[in-house]
Amino acid sequence: MKGMNNVTTYIDNVLYVKQDAHNFVARVRSRLERIFTEFIEIGKDLKLAQENKYYKELGFNTLEDLSLELFGIKKTVCYNLIKLYETCSDGEHILPEYKGFSQNQLVELISVKSAPKKFLEITKPEDSVRKIKEARKLWDENKNNSTANDVKSIDDLIQKFSERSENEANSKEKAIIEQKLQILKTIKDFLQEHNCVCFLAPKSRKKAKNNKFIESLEKYLGENYE
Repeated sequence: MKGMNNVTTYIDNVLYVKQDAHNFVARVRSRLERIFTEFIEIGKDLKLAQENKYYKELGFNTLEDLSLELFGIKKTVCYNLIKLYETCSDGEHILPEYKGFSQNQLVELISVKSAPKKFLEITKPEDSVRKIKEARKLWDENKNNSTANDVKSIDDLIQKFSERSENEANSKEKAIIEQKLQILKTIKDFLQEHNCVCFLAPKSRKKAKNNKFIESLEKYLGENYE
């Protein structure tokens, strides 16, 4: 019986630690959300100060001079807070797609120059700031340096098969297309889960490797890329 009691105690301890670990994550996330709400409110006030030129009334030449002198907020941080308010809120509340991200993560997200909403789909709060920064840099470089004709990506294939599925009248052929579409979506989910970029890097050598992968994938699916 003593051995059984020891086992029971051990299991209880393991379950307690596991539950406490999950509670820890929930507590920190809740507090981070409250902190971020304050960041949004500060951004809102700074924007009001900018629009109404409160800094002049208080004897400063610029908003950044006021922010640094009175609050210890540097110029970059000041304007990032304003942009966070403008981008990540509806004026009163945080937009759902931005919940769970830290301030530093969101600074990277709002710095995306091309298709920011699309980029948001491949990020999650669990990603480190460093990973988001690296992915953002690749994303912007790719969007700026690539043309529609030389881009081949998982998303392109998914779009292609989705359109074919919608337009296919033959039920047997439609089922085959749907099966291939599911394979592509599974691959994309895997790439996103492991923080792999699903788009081309700007360097030609990396483009060649990416295109070779897409061509191999097409061959596996029995398709030619059109």
